[in-house]
Amino acid sequence: MGVMVEDPREVKKVIVSYYERLYTKTEEWRPQLEMENCPRVSAEDNLALMHLFGSQEVFESIKACAGDKALGLDGYSMEFFKQC
Repeated sequence: MGVMVEDPREVKKVIVSYYERLYTKTEEWRPQLEMENCPRVSAEDNLALMHLFGSQEVFESIKACAGDKALGLDGYSMEFFKQC
């Protein structure tokens, strides 16, 4: 089954090794993506995408959301934000 490790330094090594193997991708079957001929966003479009949101734009976006959808990670529904 396994080997008993008691030395604290060896225990640390075994634990680190376990999690390194657990969270390391070893599969080689994943497709490779070539991005050389992909369409790109123009400099002008990039500037438009990177602009800061104004308070009115945020307000209008929140108003447009349905209020009765699932709770967010913080536990608040969109209806809470719409009312506040």
